[in-house]
Amino acid sequence: MSGYPNPVARILLAAVGALAVALVLTPPARWIMRRIGAVDVPRGRHHHKVPTPVGVGWVIPLGLFFGLFLSDTAVSGPIVGVAAGLALLVPLTLLDDLWGLPPQQRLLGHIIVAGLAWSFGVRIEGITNLVAPWFSDNYIALGWLSLPATVLWIVLMINALNWLDGLDGLAAGVSSIAAMTLAYMAYLAGMTDVGCLAAALCGAGLGVLRYNFSPASVFIGDVGAMSLGFVLACVAVVGAFKTTAASALAVPLLVGGLPIYDVFSTMWGRWRRGQSLQAGDRTHVHHRLISRGFTTIQAVLTLYAVTAVLCLLAVLIWRL
Repeated sequence: MSGYPNPVARILLAAVGALAVALVLTPPARWIMRRIGAVDVPRGRHHHKVPTPVGVGWVIPLGLFFGLFLSDTAVSGPIVGVAAGLALLVPLTLLDDLWGLPPQQRLLGHIIVAGLAWSFGVRIEGITNLVAPWFSDNYIALGWLSLPATVLWIVLMINALNWLDGLDGLAAGVSSIAAMTLAYMAYLAGMTDVGCLAAALCGAGLGVLRYNFSPASVFIGDVGAMSLGFVLACVAVVGAFKTTAASALAVPLLVGGLPIYDVFSTMWGRWRRGQSLQAGDRTHVHHRLISRGFTTIQAVLTLYAVTAVLCLLAVLIWRL
């Protein structure tokens, strides 16, 4: 039994603990990455002006787990799946930041990570039937489709947050807003452990954001953005997807709406132009704002506001 019977106290401790660790560890992590040569030199599509240490986002999982420890959240059940997935995802993505991995190997790694999380209980076991809700049972159990559905969702969110990480502070800020929303909803639903997990993610994201906001002195890299996307996806699976309410599908799609929109709108544009879906270009939603005359900070704050509105809408729909 938890030593902190008050759910609010536990959720706040998770957030504050993760925030403190990220704030304290990011400067030494910046020094370490610079020393080993993990520095992003401005070129091509980049918006930064000076060489900046990259891959500092490995402090996010450290902050996350310290927050869980401080809030007396047991690493059991689906949270084991989150821990196991991060144990594989962090070194994989850190290697990608340091030396680069072929897209096929990276994708295979993401699939394995998602499958590992599923094997420990992070599972989409059913969805609400929104097409024909007049049926007596509007909850559709997925059965054997649970594995591919869960893997698809997790892989999508891993890459969606990574694709969104194109401006200083964008991925960290958007994911922190989304995580804060999911923590609040988990608290209202009586899912305190899930709330602590989401709150710890929010705190860790905000801690790194202190150094990652424009003008950034660190970049979180693939290891940071993909860790954020992975944990967000898992929180949605063990939280929102577990209910049979009509909002079960709408909530995660709204909370993750901005990065999901960015993925599909960018891929659609590339497909129409006959480009490779993996081709690097300046057609992401943040690039489009910059091309319309927004400064980096204006674009980031605009997308924060969009995320906040989508999250508020998710909460309103969920409480109907």
